[in-house]
Amino acid sequence: MASNSTLPSGFAEGSWWYYAPNKVAPMIFAVLFLISGAWHLYQNIKYKSWMATALIPLAAFVFAGGYVVREVGAFHYDWLGLYMASSIALLCSPPVYEATNCFILGRLMYYVPYAAPLHPWRLMATFGTLEVITEAVTANGASKATAADGDPGDQVAGRILLDVSLILQIITMVCFIAFAIRFEYNCRYVSVFPDNLRKSLRIVYVSCALIGMRSIYRAVEWFGTTRINPTDPYSFPPVLRHEACFYVFEASAMLLNTFLLNIFHPTSLLPQNFKIFIAPDGVTEMEGKGLVKKDPRKLWLKLCDPFDLSSIFATRDRHARIWEEQTEMSAQPSSDVESEVQQPGWERSHKDDDLVTAV
Repeated sequence: MASNSTLPSGFAEGSWWYYAPNKVAPMIFAVLFLISGAWHLYQNIKYKSWMATALIPLAAFVFAGGYVVREVGAFHYDWLGLYMASSIALLCSPPVYEATNCFILGRLMYYVPYAAPLHPWRLMATFGTLEVITEAVTANGASKATAADGDPGDQVAGRILLDVSLILQIITMVCFIAFAIRFEYNCRYVSVFPDNLRKSLRIVYVSCALIGMRSIYRAVEWFGTTRINPTDPYSFPPVLRHEACFYVFEASAMLLNTFLLNIFHPTSLLPQNFKIFIAPDGVTEMEGKGLVKKDPRKLWLKLCDPFDLSSIFATRDRHARIWEEQTEMSAQPSSDVESEVQQPGWERSHKDDDLVTAV
């Protein structure tokens, strides 16, 4: 290790963070994430939106817990257990917000089914599965990579797993945005793009941008650790040496994202019943049977092509033309008629919709 007279500025000897963590900022972010999580929990109860947004308060509370541990670690930065617990919590929460955006986009597709590039349930199930895999890889990689007293081979494996998880997050985000843009294009093409749909998609885009910025920052951070010599503080890249990078590209980005979903909560923008969709005239809201028809493709084709790309980029499969099969609208959709597809939970308290009879 270099002598004290030659140590780089900001380096704290014995710190697992490289620097001595700020003693005020972690508590501020912990309180703010706690407020956001409590707000999301209240909104879930108020709008009965558990199926769509139940994971948001959980992610916010995990973030709050991570910052509480970081606050304790600021006074005991040589304690490995605190560093590991804080790192794992802060790495595992962002993918949950990615999964939430998938449910938001899926709900929007239920609202304009004839513009959906694929079945909404298929979108949510496929991306949800990818997020579960990513979360498992992230948690496993973080636990191995931060265990300094563990086997060196496990540490290398942990770093590789984190690299893989971050790449998966970026790839998944790019694919997801591609589907969102395609959906918007389809809506504009059929001239059905009402304000509530437009605002919801803008929220999704901004959320994806914030999460994407955070993912790129983490990727740069972890890929930079491959050239680190633990005995030489000067070998650490700037992104690891300066705590400000963490608070700008990780903490602030994710805090803005969670409050964005608080202020523009998706359940306040669309009807409570996912069977209600907007008619091709772009004005009338109709109650349908729901997208209940199963995917008629063979099992092996579903596994090899979960997104049904052949119908996305070629002539789309429109076997479930529910918007042409409706005959009646009701002001209060029946609650005892259930679909094979579970309700995503986009429910809200609202006045009776001005619904009309459609032929």
